[in-house]
Amino acid sequence: MRIIIIGGSVSGVAAAIEARKQLPDAEISLLEKGTAVGVLPNHLFWLLAKDDSCQRAYLATDKELAANYDINVYLHTTVVSLHKSHLVTRDGQVWPFDRAIIATGSGQFSTLITAHEVIEDDMKQQVNQASLVQKIDQADSIAIIGAGLLGMTFASALAHTDKHVLVFERANLPLIRYFNHDLVHTIMANASSAIDFHIGEAVDDVTAQASGQLIVTGKNSYPVDLTLLAVNTRPSTQELTESLQKNADGTIWVDDYLQTSKQHVFAIGDAIQVTFKLTGESVYLSSIANALRTARIVSHNLKQLIQKDPGTVRPYSCVLFDRWYGTVGLTLQEEMFYPKQLASYKVSLAEEEHVTLIYDTNQIVVGGQLEANHLPIEHWHHLIQMVQKGYSLDQCIVKGNYMNKLSDQDLAELEVGLDAIG
Repeated sequence: MRIIIIGGSVSGVAAAIEARKQLPDAEISLLEKGTAVGVLPNHLFWLLAKDDSCQRAYLATDKELAANYDINVYLHTTVVSLHKSHLVTRDGQVWPFDRAIIATGSGQFSTLITAHEVIEDDMKQQVNQASLVQKIDQADSIAIIGAGLLGMTFASALAHTDKHVLVFERANLPLIRYFNHDLVHTIMANASSAIDFHIGEAVDDVTAQASGQLIVTGKNSYPVDLTLLAVNTRPSTQELTESLQKNADGTIWVDDYLQTSKQHVFAIGDAIQVTFKLTGESVYLSSIANALRTARIVSHNLKQLIQKDPGTVRPYSCVLFDRWYGTVGLTLQEEMFYPKQLASYKVSLAEEEHVTLIYDTNQIVVGGQLEANHLPIEHWHHLIQMVQKGYSLDQCIVKGNYMNKLSDQDLAELEVGLDAIG
């Protein structure tokens, strides 16, 4: 079988590795338009924070894929059209395939064109990360537009520098898609005084100046040396996907087996929507956990359609201002999207380590948030399992399941990602 993977994102590299495990005799090729594959976005934040504790920059390099998995990697190779059983690259070469997987990843997009030009996809391209770090090192004042997980991670990485960092967020609270309001307030209380937060202040325009940019909001104007765009990611759709059915947000439509509207062509990771198991709605998630999960599922469907995507419980983890945080499932403010009322129960697991379980009127755990000084890997795995399997509050707390060791089978079924290494 000849398999071609389009895109060297984390999901693309993971799909190549998983496909080799399932199909040891297949011919697998990975086509990437850039200069590197498998770039882990967290590496940029380690560089900014001058953190030497983890130097891993890639899920796997092109050389590692070739040597360890017998995968052919072609860099500087852009796919321009996709057909029934072949694709065409920009140089006119025709590539026949039996199965194709689209794993083109995502980028930051905004109507703030000036800001977009400043940081267009820098954090996702290894070739640009050193350049971006150099720009940041040379800047005295830095504006971050967006206070979601990406923007707050930027701010956290810069908190120990002597730079004036301004964070702009149009919503009334940062991180509102990820954490309960009380935990957001805790995170903000831990934030460095060096961070100048402008919460509830939308950026209307970013204009270039002789030196740096001018941030314009409805309240004021702020001159800065550098602007970092940290709005939500969107799929990097290309002309190659024009023949495929799309969702309203530009993601590629896939069926339960992650197959697109074109037979034998699959799509994964940031290119698609997935089902959020707690509500049943289709959502767009840009995360390493989702990239690895969909790559694993699609590898089982290349020979025969046998494994449906069960959906996601949306695990995220991060380090913010020297504390580790994990969140999975629903937050309390998402009660409006759930048919039952929600409540929370907070437990201290150790000194400076706390878990908040979110449960419904049937006492079923539908979400949780964990905070600690360092990644508590077993407790994090337990929390994900509780939400995935719909444990009752009694199972989680009274029976002490939170402290039991997970079996190898339990670990294999967990929806976790490399972002937990933060």
